[in-house]
Amino acid sequence: MGQQQPSVEPYAGEGVGVVGMNVSYDLKIIDACSKGVLGMSLADAGWSGPLLDILVIDRHFDKYRKGGRKLVDLCSHYGVTAELLHDAENDVEASVLVLFRQCQQYSKLAAMSMDELNVAQQLRHRKWAEGFSKYLVSKGKGLLAESDVNWPLDATEVVQVSMGS
Repeated sequence: MGQQQPSVEPYAGEGVGVVGMNVSYDLKIIDACSKGVLGMSLADAGWSGPLLDILVIDRHFDKYRKGGRKLVDLCSHYGVTAELLHDAENDVEASVLVLFRQCQQYSKLAAMSMDELNVAQQLRHRKWAEGFSKYLVSKGKGLLAESDVNWPLDATEVVQVSMGS
C-alpha cells in the first residue's frame, strides 16, 4: 500500500480563514516547509485560503496615518490591549482582536465576503508594494523583489490560493 498524501483539504473546504499580521511572510515560510517536508506547496496540498491580513487592511484603509505598523502599533491604534507579543498564541489573539476593531471601524470591510476580501487584499497589497517600490527608487534604493509585490505568495500560486473552491 502506498503512503497517503497529507491534505489540508478539510480546513480549506470549510473555508477556514487564517488571520494574522503580515501573513504573507509566515505563509511563505510555511509553504517552503511544506515543499521540503511534503514535497508539495500548500496549494498542491489543497489549501486555498482565505487570508485576512490586518497589515494589508490597515495600509489600505488608513494609508496616510503616521507612525509604525508593527503588531504592537496596530494594537495601540485600534485600542487592543496586547500582552507578551511575539508569542504565537498572543499574536494570533491580538491579530483577531485588531481585525474585529477594523471591521467595526470600516463598514466596507465588514460587508465583504471572505473571498472578496482575499482578492481585494491581493490588489491592495500590489498597489501598496508598487508605490513603496517607487519610494525606494526615489531614495536611491532598489525595487522590491517580485515575490514581495505578490500577496500572499508568488504569482503562480496567488491564483490557486485566491480562486480555491
